[in-house]
Amino acid sequence: MANSAQSAESSYAFGIIGDIPYGPAQLAESPGMVSELTEQSDLRFIAHVGDIKAGSEQCTDERFVVVKDDLDRLRTPLV
Repeated sequence: MANSAQSAESSYAFGIIGDIPYGPAQLAESPGMVSELTEQSDLRFIAHVGDIKAGSEQCTDERFVVVKDDLDRLRTPLV
């Protein structure tokens, strides 16, 4: 059994996001979400576990470029 000092040293924090941004309203809020995650410097990594658009939305290069540009602003590794 590990003592508390060993446990504290081996623990870490990470962020999870997913199923965002859907639609124009969430897309407009996306830069703010990215800024909030960027400010959390204690995160080891961020995992995206969902879609980046609703199934009913068109798959356009423009849409993917906007989302990619937002996620590229993260300073924390993204998986």
